[in-house]
Amino acid sequence: MDVDGIEAPSSPGQADGRRRWKWTGDDLIRLGSLGVFPPGARFELMDGEILEVMPPSPRHSALVVFLVRLLTRLLGEDVHIRQEQPVRLNEHFEPQPDLAVVRGQPLDYEARFPTPGEVRLVIEIADTTLPRDRGEKLAAYAAAGITEYWIVNLPDRQVEVYREPDDEEYRLRRVCKHGEALSPVTAADISLSVAALLGDP
Repeated sequence: MDVDGIEAPSSPGQADGRRRWKWTGDDLIRLGSLGVFPPGARFELMDGEILEVMPPSPRHSALVVFLVRLLTRLLGEDVHIRQEQPVRLNEHFEPQPDLAVVRGQPLDYEARFPTPGEVRLVIEIADTTLPRDRGEKLAAYAAAGITEYWIVNLPDRQVEVYREPDDEEYRLRRVCKHGEALSPVTAADISLSVAALLGDP
């Protein structure tokens, strides 16, 4: 498969003789620069497959913006919050988490995307995406060694905290309910209420 001179690399042949074509993060950037994707559309790379990111609901969008402002105020100047922007987990995985707390300043990444060692916390806000956030995204973040992963679970009104990545799983899982608070591993002096993370008054 070739798009204006960009050929997707492939993995070894499958049992039936067919090859599975896998794109890289650099391919995705080049395809975007060539205008291959529709204007305004967002895409992420999962195991070499280019997937469209579905448009968020108004509630989801509002909560993302609210949490960016909340975390920016609380976490200080040593990190910054990336909103729906790529994180390069490896050559074939480049998701766009709802929020990523990343070391340093935004312009530190003007020539590349953050890598797992620079990511302090990933947060996905889950409504219709809950199965995927608990499934392939959790596995990808754990395999890459993302230290901490939170799912703001809107349907069940809870925050799921995952820590201690081990292969494609996290050894520690904690479910936090209304009335409880939690702190990021890398900012233990900060307390965030579950109510605030859910956007409740």
